[in-house]
Amino acid sequence: MKGFFTGKDYPCIFDLAAYVLLFFVSSFAAVLILSLVRLMIQLDNDSFMALSYIVSFVVLLALTFIYRAVRSKVKVETGIKTFFFRPKFNFKMTLWGIILMIMSQIVTEPLVAMDAVSERAYYDMWSTMGVVMIAVSVSVAPIVEEIFFRAIIAGDLAKKRGAVFSVIVSSLLFSAAHFSCWAQVIPSFFGGLILAYVFLSTGSVWSAVFVHFVNNLTSQIYLLYSPTYEDFSKPLREIVGVDAVYYIIYGLSAIILLVTLSVGVARLSRKYSKMGGDNADRAVSAEKKTVKLEK
Repeated sequence: MKGFFTGKDYPCIFDLAAYVLLFFVSSFAAVLILSLVRLMIQLDNDSFMALSYIVSFVVLLALTFIYRAVRSKVKVETGIKTFFFRPKFNFKMTLWGIILMIMSQIVTEPLVAMDAVSERAYYDMWSTMGVVMIAVSVSVAPIVEEIFFRAIIAGDLAKKRGAVFSVIVSSLLFSAAHFSCWAQVIPSFFGGLILAYVFLSTGSVWSAVFVHFVNNLTSQIYLLYSPTYEDFSKPLREIVGVDAVYYIIYGLSAIILLVTLSVGVARLSRKYSKMGGDNADRAVSAEKKTVKLEK
């Protein structure tokens, strides 16, 4: 703990554990706060859940930025300006990210379908959600989750530990955060890989946010047009109708997804290897200087 406040070893395994703890603390705090509010104001379940998500997101970002400021020596103000006001939106990479997300849904579909009980639980959970909760999951969740999992965890890890470690660890944590239903775990892991790839390739949290937003929106639209579980769980193979065509679609999706992520992360690994060790501290200093120049 000698160098805890110097930021010399940030981020380390201790910091990852701290971020996981902050994630659970923010969720618990939100439920506690909204439970107290519910004693004074009548809230339906949909509003309660939506507000719980929003409060937990606000608490999570506040605690995360404060913790990061203490550990990395990057001021809260600097971190906020870096992530929110330097978008560097990359249209081509964002579009490619959306295509990769579609491919990942195709590739993971058979794996999710293997656990029909979990898939049914996922459908029952989201098909009964109200409009407010759905709106939050589509619009608010992508912003908070991309800042937390990609901009902070993946971004900081890449500078210190390299792109490969960063992409895998941030995706595992992202997947674990969606462990409320097994049907979400595998797609979330692959989605995390793609979103980390998009963010680290562009340096733009907003590119990752938009890919995440489109993914959540299409999922909700699919649920909307699936009045029954049978409609929702209908395999793509059955929808396509011709086995040969399905296998071509599946095979191409799997190959393109695997090659893109493998080659892309390898390139990112070379890029971020220059930031390893002491150079990570220079990256943090560069972040501070960039914000100062923009003032």
